[in-house]
Amino acid sequence: MTEPVTVMLTNEAQQFATDSNRKVTSTQSYYTDIIVIRGSQERTDYTIGNITSGSGITVSKSSKRVTFSVSAGATIGADTGVIEIPITLDGQTVKKQFSWSCLLYTSDAADEARSV
Repeated sequence: MTEPVTVMLTNEAQQFATDSNRKVTSTQSYYTDIIVIRGSQERTDYTIGNITSGSGITVSKSSKRVTFSVSAGATIGADTGVIEIPITLDGQTVKKQFSWSCLLYTSDAADEARSV
């Protein structure tokens, strides 16, 4: 009998600060660490597959971490989105989703924001 695999992200969602046109207000970088458990044992011999990003968000990965970055002045192509992260252990692939959204600051007041 094969033991079940549990895959967890330490951060499953993030907001990027932008102006009302989704132009990034400052360079920002956020990450999620990946934890994989088979049965009752934490495993570190998994692989992170190819991650497709878009909408102006750059994605990089290391053995246990995926980082999401945006550059100051870049325009994010949508208000919200999801990035799929494939994790493979012992030939079994689990796809986790990282959700993101823009925190839209209006031009009316610097401290007033509209979250989408």
